[in-house]
Amino acid sequence: MTRSKRPDQSSLQKLSDYYKNNKYIDAEKLATSLTKAFPNHAYSWKVLGAIFGLTNRQLECLNAFETVVKLEPNDPDALFNLSIVLQDLDRFEESKTICEQLLKIKPDFAAAHFNLGFIMQNLNILDGSEKSYKTAISLKPDWAEAYFNLANTQQKLKKLQESESAYKRAIQYKSNYYEAFNNLGNIYKTQGKFDLAAENYQLALKINPSYSEARINLNTVNMSLVPAWHLKMMNDEMRNKAYLEAIKLAVNNESYVLEVGSGSGILSMMAASCGAKNIISCESSKSISNIAKKVVSENGYENQISIINKHSTELVIGRDLSKKADIVISEILSAGFVGEAVRSTILDVKERLLKKNGKIIPEMGFIKVALVEENDEISNSVFASKSQGFDLSEFNSITQTEFSLSLNQKPNYLTNSMNAFSINLYEDERIEKKEKVIRFEVTKSGLCLGLIQWLKIKIYDDIEYENKPGEVNSHWPTPFYRFEKPIKLKKGDLIEINAFLDKDDICFYKL
Repeated sequence: MTRSKRPDQSSLQKLSDYYKNNKYIDAEKLATSLTKAFPNHAYSWKVLGAIFGLTNRQLECLNAFETVVKLEPNDPDALFNLSIVLQDLDRFEESKTICEQLLKIKPDFAAAHFNLGFIMQNLNILDGSEKSYKTAISLKPDWAEAYFNLANTQQKLKKLQESESAYKRAIQYKSNYYEAFNNLGNIYKTQGKFDLAAENYQLALKINPSYSEARINLNTVNMSLVPAWHLKMMNDEMRNKAYLEAIKLAVNNESYVLEVGSGSGILSMMAASCGAKNIISCESSKSISNIAKKVVSENGYENQISIINKHSTELVIGRDLSKKADIVISEILSAGFVGEAVRSTILDVKERLLKKNGKIIPEMGFIKVALVEENDEISNSVFASKSQGFDLSEFNSITQTEFSLSLNQKPNYLTNSMNAFSINLYEDERIEKKEKVIRFEVTKSGLCLGLIQWLKIKIYDDIEYENKPGEVNSHWPTPFYRFEKPIKLKKGDLIEINAFLDKDDICFYKL
């Protein structure tokens, strides 16, 4: 009597039913017995391989599908599964060979093209990977994951516009694709489009709040969009009080006000609280302008204040402003006064957006400087000296000489303070470089570390603000210009310091 080469139909049906109904333990027992009884029957090996794959027994899975391929070399599904398990074992070269063999047999197998794209992506064959993903998409045009992987490959190829488009198509076909929103955010971050990057990270987190990668990316972008100094600035009560006093003097209920740089909207709200009924506030950052709108609304001033997401240089009379402003208010000052393009910005505003003889807040700034005596707080921040008996001072030769300090102690001055430069925003009709030599007379003997700088601002009329180091808790850090080496000074000595002022830069140094 001849022994059958295949199981009876009832056994095969039972095996199929076990597998389809997720009865994997029963399916594995039956498939194992069938492969022993009928080792050349491929179907039992296929089921066994699938179960091993589901239970992460990869080497057993590999053995099962290798057996199937030996029995049925041209079976596309067997070749496909073998290529998958080889991928899972990081045997990408072998997986690539199997996948290419499969596509010769069945060239319209979309999933195989997708997997070949993934394999070549891992082998860094990026052009081939891109081609395979595109082929998969041509066979299955609504495949979100294929667009996503294509976009990842194109991003590595520096094809950012094509990558951006592919991520958008992935989202089009899978609206909750939070990984695609995150990676699209990465494209925008690379391009410096931080507002768009933040929007996409936020969308990713809205879909999946526990997606840590998007949370980290959003925090990184927000550091660029809204640096931490914004919070200190908003909480600078001395500055805020001075601005409010100035605005009370300058603004009335007839004032048409333009604020440059909305920030939190606080200066516009000050103007509204002083009676101004028409206030236009512009902000170049979309994220900040959106929040400013909410802040203004929550404080009840949405009918008086309009927030526009534009840089002031983009504003147009008749479109953004109904007429030229009576007053322009801004706080786009850096610790050195000029670092945030205040001069060029206000010059443009005066020429285009402010009526003749209109008011400017702030009006003027004085860049104050003095030489200071050595103390531990400053020394430890700007000089390498000695530690544990070792001389480290040579390291100073490769470090910066300009520092931003947040001082807790009042420094000891070795000279009287001087106005290095004064900047009158009313009179600043043309921005030119200025260079000068400042001559200090030493009023107290001591070891001098360098030059310290701060601001005195004439906000409006007789309202002034000065952030003298160690005396005022200012949101502006204290610029410090270190000498190459500390200098011993005696009372009565004369010291010359070179000073330089440009449109957005300032520096001091001793030759």
